[in-house]
Amino acid sequence: MNRSREKVKGREYQVKRNKQERDFIKEWKRSSLWHRIIICLSAVVMLGTRYMLILPAATMESGQAAGANTAEWERALPQSLSGVWAEDLTAVAESQIGYSESTGTEADTEDDGYTYYGNWYGDPCGEWNGMFLSFCLYYAQIPESAVPQEDAATDFKEAFEEKGIYENSDSYSPQTGDIAFLQGDQVGVVTDAAYGAVTVVAGDVDGSVATLQVQPAGYGNLSKAENIYKGTDEETNTPSQEEAVPSDDKENTDGTVEPSSGDEAIPSGDAENPGEDKEPSSGGTESSKDNVDEPTSDGAQKEQSSADDSVKQEENKSEEKETGDIDLEEYVLGRKMGKEEPVFEIKLVDTEGNEVEKGGEKYQIYEGEGYTFDFKMYAPGGIPDAGRYVYTMPEGITASAIKNENIAANDGTIIGRLIIEEEGNKVVLQMYDNTKIRLKLIFSVSVSFDKNEDGELVSPDIDIVSKPEPGQKGKVEKSGKINAEGRMEWTIKATIPGYENQYASWSIQDQGRWIKDYYPDLSKAVIILKNGNTEKVLSSAQDAAVADKMAYYWYDEKMKLELYFVSRTDSHEGCSDKAVEGIPEGWCTDWYLTGETTITIKYIEENEEMILSPGDKGENNVYLRKDEKDEDSRRIRYEIPYIVEKSNMSGSGQFKIIVNSGKIDLSRQEKLVVTDKMSDNIYYRKGSVEVTATAADGIEQVLNYGSDYVVEVSEELHVVKIQILHPGAFEYVITYYVTAESGSKGGNYENKVAVEAFGKEFEDSSEGTIGDTIFESMQYMLTVVKKDTDFGNLVPGATYGIFSLNGELLTEDTTDEKGSIAYKGDPSNGFYLSSNQLYYIQETKAPDHYQLSDTRYWFYYDDSDGEEVDCLIDTATKSGLYREGDKMLKVINCGDTEGPVDGGTDVAVPIEVEDQRIQYRLPETGSTGTGLYTIAGIVFVCGGACVLYRKNKKWRG
Repeated sequence: MNRSREKVKGREYQVKRNKQERDFIKEWKRSSLWHRIIICLSAVVMLGTRYMLILPAATMESGQAAGANTAEWERALPQSLSGVWAEDLTAVAESQIGYSESTGTEADTEDDGYTYYGNWYGDPCGEWNGMFLSFCLYYAQIPESAVPQEDAATDFKEAFEEKGIYENSDSYSPQTGDIAFLQGDQVGVVTDAAYGAVTVVAGDVDGSVATLQVQPAGYGNLSKAENIYKGTDEETNTPSQEEAVPSDDKENTDGTVEPSSGDEAIPSGDAENPGEDKEPSSGGTESSKDNVDEPTSDGAQKEQSSADDSVKQEENKSEEKETGDIDLEEYVLGRKMGKEEPVFEIKLVDTEGNEVEKGGEKYQIYEGEGYTFDFKMYAPGGIPDAGRYVYTMPEGITASAIKNENIAANDGTIIGRLIIEEEGNKVVLQMYDNTKIRLKLIFSVSVSFDKNEDGELVSPDIDIVSKPEPGQKGKVEKSGKINAEGRMEWTIKATIPGYENQYASWSIQDQGRWIKDYYPDLSKAVIILKNGNTEKVLSSAQDAAVADKMAYYWYDEKMKLELYFVSRTDSHEGCSDKAVEGIPEGWCTDWYLTGETTITIKYIEENEEMILSPGDKGENNVYLRKDEKDEDSRRIRYEIPYIVEKSNMSGSGQFKIIVNSGKIDLSRQEKLVVTDKMSDNIYYRKGSVEVTATAADGIEQVLNYGSDYVVEVSEELHVVKIQILHPGAFEYVITYYVTAESGSKGGNYENKVAVEAFGKEFEDSSEGTIGDTIFESMQYMLTVVKKDTDFGNLVPGATYGIFSLNGELLTEDTTDEKGSIAYKGDPSNGFYLSSNQLYYIQETKAPDHYQLSDTRYWFYYDDSDGEEVDCLIDTATKSGLYREGDKMLKVINCGDTEGPVDGGTDVAVPIEVEDQRIQYRLPETGSTGTGLYTIAGIVFVCGGACVLYRKNKKWRG
C-alpha cells in the first residue's frame, strides 16, 4: 500500500519535474526571442538615426553642396530690391547664373538631379526649368496673384493667357524682365533685349542656370502684369496727367533710349507690397480710407495727425530737394566716363528736317514756317541723381510745344520725364533716382519766336528773311546705302514744279554702271508723291484704283527704259498729244498738279555682287526729263564700303581693326565674328582688347566685355576671336596689343583678319617688322598670399585669377603650401600688366572646406597716373564691376622689373587675400517625422529593456 503511494508520488513528481523542464525551455526560448527583437529594434533605430541625421551632413559637399543650406544659398540672392518688378526679377535670375544640379554616385543616386529650386518647390530632384522661374518670381517678391508660380512652361503660358499678359513674338518688342517662352517647353527671364537680340537666363540648361541667346516664341509681359496688379493699366484705371506711368519708349540699335511720343505717367498712390499677397496690409490704401471715414478717439486722432505730419515733413523735404535747379548742359558735359566723351548739341531745324545754318551772326528763318530745337544728349556716366535738370531757352525763343515725355532706360525702367515750364522759358528734365549709365536722349521741342510791340523779333540771334519763290525748274537727287540684308538700297528724289500755262510730261531714267551699263527696273520701286499736305503711294496705271488721278507708267523698250508720271484724262480739260506707246486707255502724260511736288523713288539693287565687292567703285546717272528733254541730271559715284580693314602694328605693339566703316545696318546678323590670326613670333596680350562703337550721329561708346562682346583666345595665343554680340549700324574699332619673344626684334610678322557677314567672309591683312618698343624683354611679378580669416594660418590649394578692367581672365594659379602665388610676366603666355590700368584678383576655385570668396581685390601700380586711375575707378563703379565690399590697393615694389624675375632678389610686396571656412552644422532633415521616429525608437528600446529585465528577474526566481 505504501509502495503504491510512493510510486504514485514518484510519478507525480516526475510529471511535475518534466513540466517544469518544459516550462523552463519554453521560457528560455521566449526570452531569447525577446533578446533578438530588442537587438533588431536597436539596430533599426541606429541605422535610421544615421540615415536621417548623419548621412545628410556627410553629403553636404556632394549631392546637396550646391545649396541645401538655406542660409548659405540665400546669401547669393540680391541683398536689397528696388521694388520695380522687372529690375528685381532680372537681379534674382542673374544672381543664380552658374548654379548646377547635383550629381549622384553609383552607391547613392537619390541626390542625382537635386536642386534647391526643386527642394523649395517640393520636388527636389524633378525637372526644374519652371521651378527655377517660380523661385525667381518668389524671391523678387512678385505676388503670385499677379504672376502665377508654376513648374512647367505650358502651365505658365496657360496662366498668362488667362490673365491677358501673354504676348506673341511677332507683334511684341520684349523688355528686360519679361518672361520668355523658349523652344523645348522651357521658360527664362529676359535680361537683355537690345540690338535686336534677346538674352535670357534659364534654369535646367544642361543641368545648370545659364545665359542663352534665343529667338523666343512668346513672352509674359511683366510690365503689363505690374500695371494691372497696381491698378495703373489703361484698361483698369486712367492716371491723372500730373502722374507719370511707364511709356512705350523705344530702344535704339546702339542700346540707348529715345523718348516715345506717349504722354503717360508713373502711378502715384500706394500699392500693395510685392510678395504680401495673402491679405492686404494695415497700411494699404483701403485701410487708410477706412481710417479717414470712421470716427476715432482723441488718442487715435493724435496718432493719425502725427503720422500725417511726418508724411508732410517727408514731402516737404522731397520738395526742397527738387527746388534746386541744375544746369542740364553743364551737368551732361561733366558726365565723362573713361574714354567716353559726353555730348550736348542743339540744332535749329525746319519742317523738312534740314538744319538751319547761321548766315553770318544770325539764323535766317522764313515767316510763318515751323521750326524745332532738336536736342542730342549723351551722358556716359548717366544722370544718377534725382532732381530738376534745366535748359533755359535763348532770349526771344520760346518752347511752344513738347509732349510730356517719359524717359526710360534700356530695360524699360522709367528714370525721368521731360516737361516745359515757366511759359516756355525752360525745358526741364525731371530725373528720378537712377542707377543706369550711358544715357542717350534725342528729342525735339517746337519753338516760336517772340516779338515786341512793334512787331520786331526779340531774339538777337534770329532774322526773318523772304522765302524764295518756288523754283520753276525741276531737280533730281540720288543717294544709296546698303541695307540690313546686305543689298544696295537706292533713293531718287525728284522735285517737279506746278504746271504753268501749258501741260508738260515728266519722266525719270536711271542708268547704272557696274562692270557694264544697265537700267534698274523702276517698276519694282516704291514711289511716293507728296503735294502740299497730301502724300500717297502711286500705283501703276494698269493697277490704279478708279479714284486715283495720278499714277506711273513704266515704259520698257529696248535701250529706252523710263518711268513716266501719268494722269487721268478726265482729271483736267482735254489731254495733250504727249502720249507714250502702250499707255493704258484713259491715261495721258500731262502733269496737271499745281504747287511744287516731291516724288521719292526707292528700290533695291538687283545686282547682288555689289555688296560682295568691298572697295570697288561704281557710277550711276539719273535724269529728270520734261517733254523728253533733260531738265536735270545727277551723276553718282560711289564706293562699296569695306567690311573690315586691318592696320599695321604700331611701335607700341598695337593693332587696330576697323569693322563696318560704312555703318551698314548689321542688326540682322546674329552676331559679328572677327577672327584675327597672327604669325608665330607675336602673341596676343591678354586683356588688351578694347572695342568702341560709333553711331551715325557721331556718338562713340566703349562696349562692355561680356555683355556687348566676348573674346576667345587660342591656347598658343596666335588666334583671337572677338564676337560682337549685338551688331547694329555702327563702325566698330577694335584695338589690342601683342608681345613678342626676346630676340624677335627686327623680325617680320604677318597678320590676317576675317569677318563673317551676310553669309560671306571678308578679309584683310597686314605685315611688317617688329619694332623696338614691343616689350619683348619686360617681365612682371605679382605675389598673392592667402590667409584663414579665423585662425590666420596660410591656406594652400586656392585658385585665384587676375582679371582686366573689362572682366577678361588674364591668368590664374593656385596657392602653394605657403599659401602664396607668384604671378610672373610671360610674353609667350600673353600675361603683361600695364601702368595706368586697373586689374582685380578674384578667387575662382576654393580649397576643400573653404567658402568660395566673391571679393574682388582691385589694384594698380604706384607709377600710375592718379587722375587716370580715379577715372577708371569711376568707370568700374558705374558699370557695376567695382562693388561694395571690394578692396582697392595701390601696389608697390612689383610690376615692371629691370632684371629677370627668376633668381632675382627683388621681392614683390604681396597682396593679402583671406577667406573663411565653411561652418558645418547638422541640418534639420526629413520634416517632423524625424523627431517622431527618434522618440518611437527610444520608446521601443526602453520598453524592450524593461520587459527583458522583468523576464530575467522572473527567470532567476
